[in-house]
Amino acid sequence: MLKYPVVIVLAIAALTLSACAPATTTYTSSSRDSGDDDRDESDEPTEEPTEEAETPAVVGPELPASTAVDPALFAMADWPGVNFVSPSGNLQCGMLTWNDPHVVDSWGCAALEHSWVFPSASPDDYCYESEVSCGDGIQARNGGVPLPMQRGGVEFGSEMGGARVLAYGESVTLGGITCASTEEGTMCVNAADGHGFLISKSKNQIW
Repeated sequence: MLKYPVVIVLAIAALTLSACAPATTTYTSSSRDSGDDDRDESDEPTEEPTEEAETPAVVGPELPASTAVDPALFAMADWPGVNFVSPSGNLQCGMLTWNDPHVVDSWGCAALEHSWVFPSASPDDYCYESEVSCGDGIQARNGGVPLPMQRGGVEFGSEMGGARVLAYGESVTLGGITCASTEEGTMCVNAADGHGFLISKSKNQIW
């Protein structure tokens, strides 16, 4: 006679325990992708923020081995910074510090004679329809990629005469800019971003 009451009691007890037990959810790849995931995002594991990698310097030709010389030897009375000429006298270069003696504002080289020509026919060309002389050298303003020299007058004191010769195998550094003189030409590089150029009578290269 007690058979059925016992079963009823046990069933009621099982339902009571089921109602009190904590709910669990099983997540599958399909439920995640379907957008039906209603979990609290605050319970999600979070990744530690990572620091952004620094922008790598431009990789260009390496400066040739050279003997560093004192930049004070290349100072000119009326021009701030460093001015020098190549041994042939064809390249007239400078690193100018107009505002701060330790910060180079303008650097580059003018070429008296050169067999290369910067393009100027397309609107995309830097020298396109330039109203002043453009393309007789290479120049950079502060950092960034050097460009064809564009000017309406003398750019460096070395063009005025009297500048010291930077001999082959020598280099001079000012404000993070280094220029080295080689028989291949004059190479200048900005240590901050790696941009620079190589210039000679027969060729030019910008990076």
